[in-house]
Formats: sequence, structure tokens, C-alpha cells
Amino acid sequence: MSKLLSVKANKYGIVTFEKNSYSTAPELSLRELWLKAEAFTVTILDERYERVVTHARLYGEKQEAFNWYSYGISPRRDVLRCSSKIMDPSFVRALGAVPRH
Repeated sequence: MSKLLSVKANKYGIVTFEKNSYSTAPELSLRELWLKAEAFTVTILDERYERVVTHARLYGEKQEAFNWYSYGISPRRDVLRCSSKIMDPSFVRALGAVPRH
């Protein structure tokens, strides 16, 4: 059994369902969307009912499901290598992202 609800994304493209937050995509910020909640998944649909993203359903309160790739961000630690020139090298090494030379 599933629920289909109308939701509105905030200025960051995040929607709230049962006191938990689910990411969509930044280009969908401040838009009316559809949320399909099933026992184990939450699917965000656009105004044409096309799937935007599917998350594992969160139970509890004040939890976040975030799809980093929708925002153009890689969650991998080794992406710090690209930005290590602007960061303190000792900090980057402490994270284990850049090997010592």
C-alpha cells in the first residue's frame, strides 16, 4: 500500500514527510511536487508524475535522506584531492584523502 501526497520543496529542494527530510534536486526548489510513500521507499515525483529520486524511507524524526549526486557533489573522500590546494594540507592528510609524499 502506498500514499501519494502533494509536497512543496524548500529553497534547497528538500521536502519533508513525517518529520523527516528528503532531497530532490536544486532545480526543483520552491516547486510543488508529489511524494509517493511506500513501506520501504519514498519516491519524489515532479508535476508530470515523473520520478525524480527514490530514497529509503526513514522512520523516526528529524532524519535526512540526501542524494549527493542530484546536487553535483560526490560523497567520496578522494574528491578532496581536487580542492586540496585551497585547504590546509595537514587537514586533508588527516582525513586520509591525500597520501603523504
